[in-house]
Amino acid sequence: GKMQIMNMNRGAFATSRGVTSHCSRRPMALKGPLGLMHRKIGSSKVALRNQVRVAASGRPDANLDESLQLVKNMLEEASNQHMGDSMHAIYGAAAALESDRLQELADRTSDEQLYSMGVEPSSLDVELAAAKLSMAAGHLASVERELSALRISSGATGDASAISAMEGARREAQSALEYRWGKMAHALWTRVSQPSRPPPKAPRDSQSTAPAAATVDAPTEQAPAPTAAPTPAVDKKAEQLRREGQKKEGKEPRVPPASKQDPEDEVQCTACGTGRELLLQGFNWESSKHSWWRTLAGQVEAIKKDGFTGVWLPPCSQSLSEQGYMPTDLWNLNSRYGSESELRDLISAFHQQGIKVFADIVINHRCANLQGPDGKWNTWSGGKMAWDATAICSNNPDYGGRGNPKQGDEFGAAPNIDHTQDFVRRDIIEWMQYLQSYGFDGWRFDFVRGWPGGYAKEYIEHTNPYMAFGEYWDSCNYTDSVLDYDQDSHRLQTLDWCEATGGRASAFDFT
Repeated sequence: GKMQIMNMNRGAFATSRGVTSHCSRRPMALKGPLGLMHRKIGSSKVALRNQVRVAASGRPDANLDESLQLVKNMLEEASNQHMGDSMHAIYGAAAALESDRLQELADRTSDEQLYSMGVEPSSLDVELAAAKLSMAAGHLASVERELSALRISSGATGDASAISAMEGARREAQSALEYRWGKMAHALWTRVSQPSRPPPKAPRDSQSTAPAAATVDAPTEQAPAPTAAPTPAVDKKAEQLRREGQKKEGKEPRVPPASKQDPEDEVQCTACGTGRELLLQGFNWESSKHSWWRTLAGQVEAIKKDGFTGVWLPPCSQSLSEQGYMPTDLWNLNSRYGSESELRDLISAFHQQGIKVFADIVINHRCANLQGPDGKWNTWSGGKMAWDATAICSNNPDYGGRGNPKQGDEFGAAPNIDHTQDFVRRDIIEWMQYLQSYGFDGWRFDFVRGWPGGYAKEYIEHTNPYMAFGEYWDSCNYTDSVLDYDQDSHRLQTLDWCEATGGRASAFDFT
């Protein structure tokens, strides 16, 4: 009761209706009852928040009754003016605060410390998933209420653009809720099928029989980097990703999952379309044996008639393999499927029918066309991407890679591209922008298990596509050669990749 009211109050400051698809929430301008409370509090909001924290702490100077009464008055005043939507907003705010509290506990506390506090780690995971699910549900309810009010107030002559924007917000909220529901289901599955191990026993030769006090390390602030020469904007973005992705064990990955991003980071491009797209895979494994761009151009009207709103084309760059998945010169768009001019005409024909066109982006690996000084195929000649072995991951020994270690699954048939290199990312972005000059509307990322989703996030942000989606191919679960009904663990890996892109990309569900 009383703690719930205080949670409502703090949540009113900390959150708003900013849950986005697949990934995270970010503060936005507070509206409705939360906005009213924010305006009523004014400059004293920080002081009030601190007062509530003191009251909740049980310190001798805590004035619990005064804090509760102040919060209660604000909630009642907001509710009186916004009876229709206040409860949804308050509910979501309270859930947001609980989510923040549990997330902080999970990030700062080891399993042994949790056991000493009487909490099993898997139980904490369930609590955290439930809090985030509640937050997403509260947000969706608030958006639905706002959409309903907008439609009623607008009438027949309403602002169609405002309604359309609100419907888009509802789709994002619904997507976020579905994602959180998947997280909740997986947490419950893990809790039931994989019980937490018992707490470790103290060694027999311990000099003291008293249990050691559990300590929680305060979060440390990363030391500032040494002064260095200015780097391009792409490298600054990668450095920001590295700072945000510090893991609990202290190891700092080069690209973090987007779930660790700063909630203040503004989402500028979701690249998730409208959710109503009907996508056609516009090729098969034998299409490269034909003049495919011209063949497909003759079927554009039929594709439109069948109801498709988008077409995914095969890799359009020069490649060692006929199908295009062993690219060499990415800038050369004369492929086995047809010429550059035929590709441009095909995309134009689709656009005339209102159909979006998506390019197949193969950037996990790239086949070299020259041997380096070590006699290995790790050098590219001329053109826009004249790379050498520094662009290849170091654990690619067959190709003498001199870059950083691979951050994903290995693809042994070709040199694996090192996305940590600034020049590599810069060249990839420039090439993708070149594809956009041909009219491509979005991207299908190939073999995304081979490189972190944080890089897809960066590429999307710099190209702003209509839609982007990844191929996270993963083997399913089998028992005695029989496909298991439960494939949730694999679906969760796909969802985690979407989250790593910051919610800017979708993914195929192969299960």
